[in-house]
Amino acid sequence: MPTTLAAPPRNRVPVVGLAARAAGAVGKQNLGLLAGLVLLLAVIRTQTDRVFITGNLLDIGVAISILGILSVAQMIVIVSGGLDISIGSTASLCGVAVALLLKHHAGTPTAIVLALAVGLAAGALNGAVIVFLRLNPIITTLASFSAFAGLSLVLSHGLDVPATSHFFDVIATESVAGIPYPLLFLLLFGLATHLMLRYTVIGRHVYAMGSNPDAARNTGINLAAYKMGIYLFAGLAGAIGGIMTVARDSLAQANTAGADLGLTAITAALLGGAALTGGRGAVPGALLGVLILGVLDNGLILMQIEPFYSQIAIGVLLVLAVSLQQSRLMERLGRRGRKQ
Repeated sequence: MPTTLAAPPRNRVPVVGLAARAAGAVGKQNLGLLAGLVLLLAVIRTQTDRVFITGNLLDIGVAISILGILSVAQMIVIVSGGLDISIGSTASLCGVAVALLLKHHAGTPTAIVLALAVGLAAGALNGAVIVFLRLNPIITTLASFSAFAGLSLVLSHGLDVPATSHFFDVIATESVAGIPYPLLFLLLFGLATHLMLRYTVIGRHVYAMGSNPDAARNTGINLAAYKMGIYLFAGLAGAIGGIMTVARDSLAQANTAGADLGLTAITAALLGGAALTGGRGAVPGALLGVLILGVLDNGLILMQIEPFYSQIAIGVLLVLAVSLQQSRLMERLGRRGRKQ
């Protein structure tokens, strides 16, 4: 009787292998964030059935759009080894600038361009002080945070500045293919930044200067030019955030909201995996951090809980994120010590 030969196994990737490959592509930090987001949504879903309604999901996207842009920019600053505490105050200053220009009939294009110029000037000031005076980024941006906030109050006389524009009305109320303009701006800004950071020489140099500045300098990277560019980018992001705030609210407010927004952007970036020591972080992680904060705020509103509790939760999340980073840092240092 002839022997029946078994058919050769087909080249199929096992399910476990696919899962491992997907996990590697997403990243361990992002997997943890995704798990936290799913858990948060599940908890909110037990209290209300409105969380997964399309309109509510879009509302979350619109609500996090400005914070998302600031958090992505903050993440790049942190990856480079710096920090920009002033980004929220920059947004407030640029918001007041665009509102005042519109109030004095400057025209929407002119007002937007000049507000962007104000943001770039703010970023250039931070970068110049850090590069040429060699001051610590935290001290520098803490000082400019106060200065920009004060300038906003001086220009607005401490009052809300109303701003009306047909272009801003379109941004605030209309959408493209069902995606509201603020959310679309965030997605485009995040995608462009991700591609730059992940697939260009500039991105590799940013990671290098954050990981080991001395080694980066020895390889020929112009650290001064990169620092200037990074803080210019942060100033530009602050300007975009300020302009979008005015478009959303139809007025500019020179109050503590900008400062709160800037600090929350730092929290989202750290929650998303950016390391205060520099050299680590990615746009998807920052956006996931922002999304978690947005879902948390939205969930408290849906459950009719005072939103002030979100400030407590943000503080707890910041401590947990930094604690997790420190534990990983100590683990890496321990492994290095054992190798030596």
